[in-house]
Amino acid sequence: MNCLQVLLRATQLRPAITRISTRFRYTQHQGVKGIRNRKSFYEAPVQPGLHEQNELAAVNAGDMRFLDDRAYEEVAGGAMRINRDVATAQHVFILQPYVKWSAKRTTPVDVTPDDQLAEATALIHSLPNWQVARSLKVPLESLERKTLFGSGKIAEIKELLAQLRSERQVNSVFVSKGTLSFAQRQFLEDEFKLPVLDRYSVVIQILRLHATSAEARLQVAMAELPYIWSQAKDASVTQTRRQGYSLTDQQKEILRTRERKLRAELDDVRRQRRLLRKKRKQLNCPTAAVVGY
Repeated sequence: MNCLQVLLRATQLRPAITRISTRFRYTQHQGVKGIRNRKSFYEAPVQPGLHEQNELAAVNAGDMRFLDDRAYEEVAGGAMRINRDVATAQHVFILQPYVKWSAKRTTPVDVTPDDQLAEATALIHSLPNWQVARSLKVPLESLERKTLFGSGKIAEIKELLAQLRSERQVNSVFVSKGTLSFAQRQFLEDEFKLPVLDRYSVVIQILRLHATSAEARLQVAMAELPYIWSQAKDASVTQTRRQGYSLTDQQKEILRTRERKLRAELDDVRRQRRLLRKKRKQLNCPTAAVVGY
């Protein structure tokens, strides 16, 4: 065989050799964990597997139909004294109580009543369709008084509310205090003839508005329960008979059942979040966080 025949024979065999080489290379890489084609690794987006996608969908959607329980909504509405639909328009009269004696103050010295009132106003403006009808700073000797305000200040506030009510400019009162006791709120509602809110209930409304993920909705729902229990616990037997607020055994069971379901759902969501977080760490994905209302 001359040189020309040898060259032609090698040219005919080259495609077959190339195919065999490629097949062996693919087979070898297919069986080795972690080896990927460099070009495809950087150009193709990394997609989670089907099982991981299903888990992520379960996290985002969540089978949380129990969050819309009407029986619970009645209990929560009675405790929080507000339409729990955050889209409902509210014209709010803000009352900012503050302790005028430094020995009994619970706020830092550098925080003035004007600062507190500005924060309370910002909370109301954080909700869509919520407006401040009027605001008033009220000096007090103590925040623990059953009626909270003195008789003279109550009369002054009632006069202002009557004027605003005649102009249809107010439908709720926001007392900028962490939490009002059951007795305090019930007394003020009887006097003002309007729903009375405290800071806890307003912040819950803000969190409900911004809770879009499954985990956030569950956490907000869980945060409501201690407030409802505290309001029921604060109502003694004599107060309940006189003021008409209590939890029946059925309502208490509704709260306990809801709490069990929420804890179980939160455990499932957190377990799935840990799995997804582990996947992100393996891929060195950057992480950012936003903190606040």
